[in-house]
Amino acid sequence: VVDNLHSRMQDAQNTWEAEKRTFEEEEDLKEKVINERYEKQFAEHMELLRRIVDGEEALVVDAIDKWIAECTLPVEININYEYSQAAGIVLLDVDLPEIEDLPATEVVRLANGNIKEHKKTQKETNAQYATLVFELAVFIVSNIFNITPSIQSVLISGYTQRRDKKGDIQDTYIYSIKFLRRMFEHIGNWQVNPEEFCLQAENRCNQTTTGLFRPIVPFDSF
Repeated sequence: VVDNLHSRMQDAQNTWEAEKRTFEEEEDLKEKVINERYEKQFAEHMELLRRIVDGEEALVVDAIDKWIAECTLPVEININYEYSQAAGIVLLDVDLPEIEDLPATEVVRLANGNIKEHKKTQKETNAQYATLVFELAVFIVSNIFNITPSIQSVLISGYTQRRDKKGDIQDTYIYSIKFLRRMFEHIGNWQVNPEEFCLQAENRCNQTTTGLFRPIVPFDSF
């Protein structure tokens, strides 16, 4: 009986050890497969990043398209662009919001603490519109530069819709600005006056003393 018990215990021990070895081998194999998959994914991701850093056209275009599609703003804009990998340049055409879209009034707090609705003057509206469209230029261009370091220059031209002398609606360009990457490298967008920042770059922009944008002919290349 004792010998039979010892034999059964030995068989159970052998079975347990065999199952343990099988389990460990299976776990080692699973770990190897998982590690190999992760290593492959990491290598593919690093290769993708390298190609984006190098400015590969198809990848950069996909990245720009994705950013434009996902960009959510409180105003309506439309962006068309061209990208040159060889030159490291992006040309942007932006359909800007209309000045008529800005509210004609604003709420102000009086000295006595009361709230009052104030009808804006045309000069105030012009100033707010200028701030809006220059902020858009800085926002859009900074995000384009952020896609890849291979983009060294961005030309942004903004237009709006106005009636010509015949009363027909026409696209009218109001600014065209050439930005270099180095302008953005050491200055956070929140630290600058957007209008001053834009007009430091080579530009075509013509405003009246009241801040109204006059039509301009945009740059056709960098």
